Amino acid sequence: VNSIKDLCYSSGLINCSFGKEKGGEEKELCLDVYLPDRDEKETAKIPIMILIHGGGFACGSKEVMEPFATEFASRGYAAIAVGYRLTPEEPFVSEKWRKFVLDAAGGDEEGVIQGVATVTQLWSAWAAARDCKAALRFIFSVAGDHNLDLDNVSIHGGSAGGLVGVALAGADMGSAFDPVTCQKSCKLDQTYKIHRLLLFCSGTMLSQFAAKYTKTNTLEGIPPALFICGTKDDTFPPEMAEAAKKLWADAKTPFKYVEYDGGHCQAFGERGNGELTACIEFLEKNGNIQLQENDPPPPTSPKKSCVIV
Repeated sequence: VNSIKDLCYSSGLINCSFGKEKGGEEKELCLDVYLPDRDEKETAKIPIMILIHGGGFACGSKEVMEPFATEFASRGYAAIAVGYRLTPEEPFVSEKWRKFVLDAAGGDEEGVIQGVATVTQLWSAWAAARDCKAALRFIFSVAGDHNLDLDNVSIHGGSAGGLVGVALAGADMGSAFDPVTCQKSCKLDQTYKIHRLLLFCSGTMLSQFAAKYTKTNTLEGIPPALFICGTKDDTFPPEMAEAAKKLWADAKTPFKYVEYDGGHCQAFGERGNGELTACIEFLEKNGNIQLQENDPPPPTSPKKSCVIV
């Protein structure tokens, strides 16, 4: 596997109290690319796997996705782990989204929305989704230079990363999370399309919240999805996956549900590789690619203490 680390795809403002204060500072936004070892004469296009880390929009990093990225790259994917701004950085958030979230919490900045997310989490979710959308546009804009297959693109997201993945995969391409003029961005005219979602201990809350914001159906045209959920998950309990299953059924789109005996984002299966095994099986059936048969090492799961939503 060959890797390219800290490739800048855009930039965004931080330390500006979620846009409530003028100023702040600009932060480069980066991603890591993991490519399969290939013969120079190989001409087949390389399928793309986008990896979005979890952490409740408060912690985590693209580096925690390296075990998965390496494994997917060894199986023939161009695996790309995306970094995005987090709550402690108090990233810029558009005034319209900030007010929309605050109104949903009854004007209380310490409030909890739908019993799941805090106001600051949903403010941060806007920045995270905006950043990941910029990363997708960047990846699609350079794909032709690196023989990447734009007709075979998957998103893998755990917890908060899965929320972002769902929000960006619908037909409106996450219009709630378009950049604003005070942020640098790249390739704003670049379109993208996601062909499948691999979601670990996650849900659809961000997408449905964004649907109210944009007054559109953000799940229209949603791609096939794999939902993996723990029976003891108190953050995204199995009932949420069942609700998501109905949404996919209404969209007449394939949906695979895998349940394991454990809590939020816990490793499961033989050698702790149950999540990876489920993803590989789903991709072989829905990914238009025959994956190489590797003996997968147990991937590293995010620490429980980091997971908020």
